[in-house]
Amino acid sequence: MGMAALWPLRNLQGKSTGRWYENLVTPKPAAVDDDEFRASLAPVALVMLWPWLLVLASAVGLAPFGQQINVLHGFFLWYYPWAVTGAIWTVMTQVSHVQEDCQRDPTGDADDFFRWQIESAVDYSVASELVPKLTASLSLQSMHHVLPSVCGCHFHKLYPEFREICEKHGVRMNVRRDVSDAWRTTIHRVFELSSPELMPEWAASEPDDTNGWAQHAPVIAYFLTPAAAFLLCSPLF
Repeated sequence: MGMAALWPLRNLQGKSTGRWYENLVTPKPAAVDDDEFRASLAPVALVMLWPWLLVLASAVGLAPFGQQINVLHGFFLWYYPWAVTGAIWTVMTQVSHVQEDCQRDPTGDADDFFRWQIESAVDYSVASELVPKLTASLSLQSMHHVLPSVCGCHFHKLYPEFREICEKHGVRMNVRRDVSDAWRTTIHRVFELSSPELMPEWAASEPDDTNGWAQHAPVIAYFLTPAAAFLLCSPLF
């Protein structure tokens, strides 16, 4: 919701994020005028309002498609898209930066912009051609930051040469085996910074290849939680 609704509204109003300094308003692309930017919010408005319009229509006897939509049903129709996309967004972005090795001091000059962009990011599934396509190339996060003008569809082919250049110049690269491994170390870092004594056992232990799909259970459970909640409550609709 922050990315889809709150940021555009703040941008249009010229207001900053309240928790931070006054001028923290990420600009929209210069080629997009305000009217076009407002129009792009129409799908967001539809997603936010449509479920409640269905509830209202049912309440006044105009059941859409012949189906009564009660408040609980309307809530889940509203909640589900945000919960699922939020889960995907959290995993795809936070695993790339909320990591102990991403928060170490740079290995070289602190003002070396490109070195810092690489050393403060985590890459995973670096040998896979499929994963970058599924993550919009965010799995190769260091390249995503260093080469913003290069289409991410080229990252997989460029990565071996990119890695050689980093090794040549002593740039630290933070790599995880896959998104499940990156999620585990992210949760480890969160608990390490807050409540180490409450850290889940799966976050503190190294993944075991012999466990097969079991090692991916935490991230699978995280993704499936919204779907499970939807299905469990569906008899109440």
